[in-house]
Amino acid sequence: GLDNPYYLDVNPKKVEEIRELLESRDPMRKFEAMKRTFGLISKGLNVSELFPSVVKSIITPSLDVKRLVFQYIVHYAEVNPDLCLLCVDKLHKDIVENPNALVRALSLRVLSSIRSRDIVHVVARDVQKASTDSSPFVRKAAALAIPKIVSLEPDQKDSMIECIVSLLRDNTTLVLGPALFAFSEICPDRWDLLHPHFRKLCHLLVDLDEWSQTITLRVLLHYTRSQFVNPMSCPPPDAPRDAAAEAASSNASGPAGGEPKKEKKGFYDDVDAFFGKPAAPAGADGDKTKKEDLYSAAEMDPDHRLLLRSVQPLLLGRNPAVVLGVAALYFYAAPEADFTQAVRALIRLTYESPEVAAVALQSIAVMAAARPVPFAPFVKDFFVRVTDSAAAKLLRLDILTRIVNDTNVRSILREFEAYVYMADKAFVSATIRAIGRCAVVCPEMTESCLQGLLGLITARDENVVGEAVVAIKNLLQQSPRDQDNSRIIRHMAHILPDTRIPLARASIVWVMGEYCASLRDIGPDSLRVLVKGFCEEATEVKMQILNLAVKLYLDQPDKTGLLLQHALNLARYDMAFDLRDRARFFRALIFDGATPALSGSLNALFRSEKPRPEVAPVDANSSTTRYTLGSLTHIVGRPVAGYEPLPAFPLVAPDPSVRIPAASMAAMSQPAPWEQQGGGGNKYAGLDKNSAIPASNAPAPDPT
Repeated sequence: GLDNPYYLDVNPKKVEEIRELLESRDPMRKFEAMKRTFGLISKGLNVSELFPSVVKSIITPSLDVKRLVFQYIVHYAEVNPDLCLLCVDKLHKDIVENPNALVRALSLRVLSSIRSRDIVHVVARDVQKASTDSSPFVRKAAALAIPKIVSLEPDQKDSMIECIVSLLRDNTTLVLGPALFAFSEICPDRWDLLHPHFRKLCHLLVDLDEWSQTITLRVLLHYTRSQFVNPMSCPPPDAPRDAAAEAASSNASGPAGGEPKKEKKGFYDDVDAFFGKPAAPAGADGDKTKKEDLYSAAEMDPDHRLLLRSVQPLLLGRNPAVVLGVAALYFYAAPEADFTQAVRALIRLTYESPEVAAVALQSIAVMAAARPVPFAPFVKDFFVRVTDSAAAKLLRLDILTRIVNDTNVRSILREFEAYVYMADKAFVSATIRAIGRCAVVCPEMTESCLQGLLGLITARDENVVGEAVVAIKNLLQQSPRDQDNSRIIRHMAHILPDTRIPLARASIVWVMGEYCASLRDIGPDSLRVLVKGFCEEATEVKMQILNLAVKLYLDQPDKTGLLLQHALNLARYDMAFDLRDRARFFRALIFDGATPALSGSLNALFRSEKPRPEVAPVDANSSTTRYTLGSLTHIVGRPVAGYEPLPAFPLVAPDPSVRIPAASMAAMSQPAPWEQQGGGGNKYAGLDKNSAIPASNAPAPDPT
């Protein structure tokens, strides 16, 4: 094998030995030469000097040698397209005449990889011929070559669309995936080409390979958003239809006041639980009530419902890209009751490799921001783990703050208590912000959160103290005005001299000014200390000192009048022009009386009730909804070439009859037996059209 060091020898003499082996007529010697060639390529060496000798080996009857020769040509097709022109005739001949389907497919792949406009018309003709080849391998190669041709010669787009139409008619799963890939690259908005094949794609989706499933899910998601109305307003498909259905389901648990009857667990009950679906209830007579009799989703288009049912088995797949594609389809194009089925599969991805878990957590953060209820029962699965990276920890914190509710808030706060003592100070700061968010969502836990945050104010790390102060300030703003918070405010005023973070100092000064009525005894002295060090403070702290001075002046003018004038004089000569402007405005408003109408309403201007602030998420970048989930653009956070945003749902649903296959339309256009006229008598004469053909003998619809 190539793991042998002999093949990795970079001695220049070895290149000449390889050339001699390539000139040999023995297929085994040629095969040995190609193995050595790829050994040198793996070391990063340029062996394009062997190109003429390699091209001569293309006529060898050995399939193993042909594969390596084709791979060599593809490797140098992008960087040296002129050299590849030497083998165009042989490749074209193999595509047309070679009886081996694998050789035809490989030849077409190599020919389409040569980026030369001189042969694009030859490649286009070969693709048109290969799109009707009897072998699915050749048709697959033709589908994959279509985007290469159009990117090199846009004038060939119309002819390539005809090939796509032909390939979409194919019922082979090996061809459908590449055909949809070509469709998404060449004409992603030509839904008229996809209409007659929509139901076929839904039925064959589970049989496609994983790469094709990923492409198909992306195409079908865009199709759903443009061809069906918004299903978010539809009733959930598992909701009881009427009171009779509710009674039937309630009777399944046995007589009123009695214990529910224990049923034997079925083989597929675990699968239903995985999808978040309740087991079908048993009727009073012991028979299972059919789901179709209990539930109805008539408001949703049948084709839309067909798609949602067809993608459900893919949630059990092993490929994370497929699972995430199904979850994105449920998130963007299904009611919340259907989206619940994808929650367990998404959580399973968080236990995969760190790379897969990071992408899954990033997607869950967006989904939990819009639909937190389905994720709430799985709160323990989002607790931070020791092996998580710093970014994964922040994502888990953000998810926990999104799904917090009255039921799980206590367990989440207990988990946060352990996080605040971790060594990672950045993560501790994020945890403090998360505690503040939990208190905002669950007001009954505000007092407990305040007590915990007050304990963090005495921490040694200044960043932790700063985050705790900012969180306390936000919680005080969320609390009612008549609530007694004097003890907390006095404690914050007491720690102000030891606080060094400008944002934390500004927050404490703001709290002191907003609740100055609780500081009538220590307020003037605190202002004196702040004004004394006014020149050494940061600009945002100076702003709040001016506000504090004005508010204390309105409450105690005899004790703080001179302090206010001194602060205004200091701000008059400050470097920050915003601060100078504010000082001039305050002086004119309070002392000069330039605007009597405003001067008489100072309390309304400075001491009015402030609106409650919106608490920012723990990770501002995690819950962005600007880009489609599962796309590379969403992962990197910026637009990437080839990204197509999701279209909006139409207000009026397009005509659903366009999705009826052509064969079914032809059958429907023929007159029914009871409508036929002619001699010899009609054996269906006098029969009702509903009784002419029994339902059990009716022909099944065409699955395509």
